[in-house]
Amino acid sequence: MPTQIYASYNDTARASVGTSYDAAKVHAHAMNANSARNTETFIGWLQLLVVQVSSISSATTLTVRVCRDSGGDEMIVPDVTATISTGITTTTDGSIAVSIDAPYVNHTNADDLYVFFKTDAGTVTVDSTNFSWTEQG
Repeated sequence: MPTQIYASYNDTARASVGTSYDAAKVHAHAMNANSARNTETFIGWLQLLVVQVSSISSATTLTVRVCRDSGGDEMIVPDVTATISTGITTTTDGSIAVSIDAPYVNHTNADDLYVFFKTDAGTVTVDSTNFSWTEQG
């Protein structure tokens, strides 16, 4: 059976993301929501995380951390910092893409992952996050 590709999308705007992590500005992802395993623990190969931002004010990089708990204490993808690629027509909009390429099994029998954000300077509004992941058939 071929590899299956899945996605998890969160478009809850998080305004004024600044230079430190804020647990109130997290993006939650129910990773199995679009898979046949939607009532089971998450087992998959994390591939890509894309973050869209707007209202960029002085920020040039965005750091993300992926955790299995909503408080941000149980990290599964360590801090990754990427340069914000700004829009061609709107320079206060931008995005980053983080290649993860790692297998993960959530031993807590859940499928939730949480993405936290911080900037190098100034602030941004996080508009959306999109995880892509695969499972082998």
